Amino acid sequence: MTELDRRDLGAGVERVTRRLLGELLMEPPVEGWIQPVRLHQEGGYVCANHFLARFLGVVEGTFGADVPLTPRVGDCFIGLDHCRGQAPALRAALTDLKQAGVPITLLVHDVLPLTHPEWFPAFVTEEFEAWLRVLATFADRALCNSLVTAQELSTVLEERGLRSGSMERRVFPLGADLPVLPSTDMVPRKDQGMTRVLTVGTIEPRKGHAQALDAFEWLWRDGKPFQWVIAGRAGWSVDGLLKRIRRHPEFGRRLLWVDGPDDRMLAGLYRQSDMLLAPTLGEGYGLPVAEAGRLGVPLVLRDLAVFREIAGDHATYFSGLDGRDLARVLANRQVVASSGEGNWTTWAQSARELKNICSLAPQGPTNRSTI
Repeated sequence: MTELDRRDLGAGVERVTRRLLGELLMEPPVEGWIQPVRLHQEGGYVCANHFLARFLGVVEGTFGADVPLTPRVGDCFIGLDHCRGQAPALRAALTDLKQAGVPITLLVHDVLPLTHPEWFPAFVTEEFEAWLRVLATFADRALCNSLVTAQELSTVLEERGLRSGSMERRVFPLGADLPVLPSTDMVPRKDQGMTRVLTVGTIEPRKGHAQALDAFEWLWRDGKPFQWVIAGRAGWSVDGLLKRIRRHPEFGRRLLWVDGPDDRMLAGLYRQSDMLLAPTLGEGYGLPVAEAGRLGVPLVLRDLAVFREIAGDHATYFSGLDGRDLARVLANRQVVASSGEGNWTTWAQSARELKNICSLAPQGPTNRSTI
């Protein structure tokens, strides 16, 4: 819980961590319990009890102080979040767990900073490289969110000559269900007769927002009644794009930006949108695709292998980087209407799979899962 305790950016990794933790706490192992932990500045892991109180909305101190974690026989460690920038501290903490005989499982959300360093600031790639070496040294098991991520993980390990044969790799299904009660109070109103297209994700160069804006400008010039809603925080290297969005003549009318929506807000946006557009150039998974697909929202996706893996035939795919080509796809209502529902996993099912994975490790008297 290290990153989530420090700051919740509301991006994909944080959202996955929150949902899995919530489900695990609601349905803990039959014999044992779930103990959230975080890296401590002085070294090692501590029980993240103050974070747990905040997470559950109870009085801080309910679960006691953030005391150092004492690894025990029977523990199972699952690293849900991505401590990308804390490789030295992570290495030291996992060394303690390894020496205590605790099996270590780490979630791999993507390896994009290594397969496409041009999409990221140099420091992100450097930090990710250090994290990968920690994973290769200590992980007994790597849980990947897709077959594509698993394959790319194998490739980057092999390219660097890092051990991979003794580390089990499994594809772990992520949930797609959202809170039952969506928040609609703050969802922007959609004018009657307007086709609302939603794009969810951090605004950064690889996400394809610039091409999408080009496409909508073509549609608006042609008099097409489209509204584009961007839902996500601003990332890096997008100052020019953000200026273009904010100064656009359609901003606040047919071009909307919802900055940092929570899960309930997203649920409301999905339910009030006519399409989900994912123009991103690369993903490890694509949580909005699964969430929108489960709700039956028509999907317009860039033709990526991972999207084919997630959505299969229940989406309309496009390729190319030209805005006009994308505008034609969006305007083709007959094609988009072919999208439909798929076989989507729930977060409860994901949490059960995590518990099953943890149960594969030799169990001792405590049966404690630290995450």
